[in-house]
Amino acid sequence: MKKILLDENVDHRLAALLPSVLEARSVRSEGLTGVSNGELLRRASAAGFDVLVTTDRNMEHQQNPATLPLPVVVVHCGSSIRDMRPFVPKIIDVLESALGKGFHNVRMPPP
Repeated sequence: MKKILLDENVDHRLAALLPSVLEARSVRSEGLTGVSNGELLRRASAAGFDVLVTTDRNMEHQQNPATLPLPVVVVHCGSSIRDMRPFVPKIIDVLESALGKGFHNVRMPPP
């Protein structure tokens, strides 16, 4: 089972939309609210999480992909569950794939 950490900018209700083979927890439920991105990634890795899901598009410019302790999935949408719902199938596809370390972007194709 892959352990997923949902960043504090991701609606925690996303966890209920993911298949049961993906164990998703929120930053809030893990007591990591307000922790800087670099420290959050280190703590998440140490706690056994396999991937971080975020909508923070700036993280790619703040963190060195070569030194990330775990993969980061960046969803290019708003942070509410309403904004995220159309992205859920793409998010699941990415999370269920063999993710290498680095940033993995989830975008909707242009109309």
